[in-house]
Amino acid sequence: MSEYQYCNQWGYLAAEAAHPDPRVLVSTGSGWQLQSRSLSEFFLQLALERLPGTYGWTLKVRRAEVADDPAVLERLTASYREVGLLPWQELGCDALMYGGPDVLISHGRGPGADFTLVIHGRTREALLQVVETLGIACTDDDIKPPSEVPEPLEELGPFALTDGDTDDRGRWRVESTGGAPVAATVPAALRALPDRTATALDEDATLAAAGDAEGRVHVWESTAEAVADGPSAAVSESLHRAPVTALACVRLDDAHRAVVSGDAHGVLRYWRTDCDPRPLPFDRRRTAVTALTAAGLATGPALACAWADGLVRIWDLRSSAVARLRLGTGITDLALESDGTLYVTGPSGPVALRLDAERLWPHRELQLRLDAVDWGSYWSARGPAHAVPGLIGKVASDHKETAMEAVHDLYRLLVSKSSGLTAAAPAVPFLAELMTDPDNQARPTLLLLIADIADCDSAENRAAVRAVLPALRHLHDDPLPSIRWAAAELEKHCAPRPGEE
Repeated sequence: MSEYQYCNQWGYLAAEAAHPDPRVLVSTGSGWQLQSRSLSEFFLQLALERLPGTYGWTLKVRRAEVADDPAVLERLTASYREVGLLPWQELGCDALMYGGPDVLISHGRGPGADFTLVIHGRTREALLQVVETLGIACTDDDIKPPSEVPEPLEELGPFALTDGDTDDRGRWRVESTGGAPVAATVPAALRALPDRTATALDEDATLAAAGDAEGRVHVWESTAEAVADGPSAAVSESLHRAPVTALACVRLDDAHRAVVSGDAHGVLRYWRTDCDPRPLPFDRRRTAVTALTAAGLATGPALACAWADGLVRIWDLRSSAVARLRLGTGITDLALESDGTLYVTGPSGPVALRLDAERLWPHRELQLRLDAVDWGSYWSARGPAHAVPGLIGKVASDHKETAMEAVHDLYRLLVSKSSGLTAAAPAVPFLAELMTDPDNQARPTLLLLIADIADCDSAENRAAVRAVLPALRHLHDDPLPSIRWAAAELEKHCAPRPGEE
């Protein structure tokens, strides 16, 4: 592998390619040197070098600051221990890693080390303890927070709805309380599965699934009679690192079906039965999954999941559009019917919610149109534009942090002064459509993104933005000053340039 435009390269010897865990070498100014004693150790080192700055608190101490107080390094070696890895070789820097409770400290040596010390803490308090121990002077501005922060948990009361209650956006209304559909009878063989923690059947009982306390998911797929016969034809996968707490079986179309599983750690996994399970989680949160359900609606297959903090998410699986319903804690069961009724069972029993699909997924059609574009044939600042449609979909999220992060990611992909980027122009109509939604959570930054696309050195980009400009001109009168300012920037960047007609 290589990074930083081939300033360094890492690899293993061809003579050791057949070894189960070959050594890894690194190219330096002095030739190839041993970087890691095994490939496994190398990936551990790489993770320690790359991830703490993303998920932890960071303080970088420049060479001059340590030169003024050489005793800092003496206090480092006296107070913290090396983690046992070889020095990390990169960009003329030889960095030795030390560790302590909730902290990692990289001591950069050599001419390429801009920072003699880079301190990472799992918490700010842990990092400040290192600062105090080493006697380093720093300010609050010197300490950088994590760039990736887990989605916070909801702070909701118990689930409690009564007849006539409705969502403030009209996405659902309570149709009745006290009644729930009769659950399908689970075959005896599934009930007898050792350590069984969850079961599910599809609508015609030709797909059955069970989860266990070890995180395994077992799937039976055949005729209804064969499913009832027992687990002899089961296909099993270890999908979770925690007990499986909920399952749902869903018919995607006439030929394809899927199983979705949730666990006690809040992770959802998706497994289409005609292929291997997806390698990454379908979704994840920091609290247990308490219920899952799926059904075919008029709009196509849909999935609903409840977590222990009271949040319920409902996906349109055809478009990947998702709605977040803050219903309340104590939800123990969900049952979605094909007519769009979602039965939610909480502390006071079941409640029937009538869902309005159009309001539940207002950008569903936009997502389907996004999916119809061959984004892989367009080029972004980081290669083929496969990530662009997913990010545009996230801009439509009703979760502000998700929408804002998506806009920032799109900036990195679509805004550049260099030539050759072709993904921005086809993205503009979708971005403008989202900008006309008054409920969009990232409007000021989104409008600036559109304006900056027009400011790129690309006639195609400017033409695309000018085409949507009439639909955005009303934003000059928006109540928000930041929107009005961004609208002025948009007009400025769309103005004719010298040489243009």
